[in-house]
Amino acid sequence: SDLGVDVGKTPTKSAAGGPVTLEVFGGDGKLVRRYASTDPIERLDLATAPLPLHWFRPPQVLSTAPGMHRFTWDVHYQPLAGGGGGRGGLPIAAVPYNTVPAPTTPWVSPGQYTVKLTVDGKTYSQPLTVKQDPRVKTPALVMQQIYTTSKALYYSAVGAETAVRHAQALRDEIAKRQAEPEARRRRTRSTRSARRSAA
Repeated sequence: SDLGVDVGKTPTKSAAGGPVTLEVFGGDGKLVRRYASTDPIERLDLATAPLPLHWFRPPQVLSTAPGMHRFTWDVHYQPLAGGGGGRGGLPIAAVPYNTVPAPTTPWVSPGQYTVKLTVDGKTYSQPLTVKQDPRVKTPALVMQQIYTTSKALYYSAVGAETAVRHAQALRDEIAKRQAEPEARRRRTRSTRSARRSAA
């Protein structure tokens, strides 16, 4: 289902002088979701899209323009790099021009959250309460176990993603340092050849 929470609705009298960010933090202080006006807008390609383009809702982006703005958080954790699992399909209850791709990260658990909006260096905070969907009839204890497990798995994936980035940075640095002596040797050989030619 297409559920969400309106988390950004702030009037501004003039355009923002820099990036606008909207962040959601859990009760434990961990970042749950982050949006920015500088986020790249992903445009679907007709040749590679999994479904006809008329099914998809236009992507939302934080605006830096003056006036009242409304922004919706889908109550899921921050997507992982690469998009995670799934094929980018749409829910069965798709609506033409107004359907978002199925999320690739878990629902957040019911509880207390903090929304932070940063504009022109000023940060505005607002508490937010996420409640269990009343239509869910699964016992509360079972749901809590599901939320706890999915949260642990999600942050384990985030940790693995961070480790991969660090490992790649180390590999790049090692390759760079290994290439430097060879580059110096080539410069030395070129200088010697130039001297011999001049002689």
